[in-house]
Amino acid sequence: RIRQTRVFRKNQSFLPDGSREKDSAVSIHSAYPISIPTSLIYLIQEEIMIDHQESITAKLCSFVRAHHSTFDRTKIFDDYLAYDLMGEEEYTHVCDMLRNGLCAQCPAAASHDPDAIQNGVCFLAPIPLSREAYTKHIFEDFLKAHSHCQYIICGAGMDTFSFRNDNDNITIFEIDHPDTQKKKKTRLETLGWIIRRNRHFVAVDFSKEKKKKK
Repeated sequence: RIRQTRVFRKNQSFLPDGSREKDSAVSIHSAYPISIPTSLIYLIQEEIMIDHQESITAKLCSFVRAHHSTFDRTKIFDDYLAYDLMGEEEYTHVCDMLRNGLCAQCPAAASHDPDAIQNGVCFLAPIPLSREAYTKHIFEDFLKAHSHCQYIICGAGMDTFSFRNDNDNITIFEIDHPDTQKKKKTRLETLGWIIRRNRHFVAVDFSKEKKKKK
């Protein structure tokens, strides 16, 4: 499963008796099961074993957004910052995996198709791109009713919303595994991108922690 959950809600306020007002929230993109070819399964398994710094899902989704923004004329969703945040080295790494064989330990899964990169993008792209486009549409409608709100991204990966957003009335929370967030923060420092005051990182390893502790 490739997962990402986004929740946007109006800012919490307190009633005269001291109790919290109930949130008006919209939650989307909780889980999208997809069928993954054997070759991509080998890719994911190998990457999980050798790369403990960043989720392979985050890497693949970032690659798809970057490729779509750079090469496709018709934009479903234009994440014009995806390539910069991912970086040339990481982008090339994913290209090489798609081009030269997805798993070195499983030659049978290797792809010698000259169109391997484009074929991989065509397979992976529908979910991340449609999810982003749908979110943008729904969130714009949500903002019409709630000018001050919270935008919570669970499994944020290399998401760029907080850098594309220029509305200071939106408080953004990015929730992800500590290793993935560490990799992202390091990249942001390298780029010199300014982290605005309305953006917050929340590192959680759900295999060891409970979200209520955060």
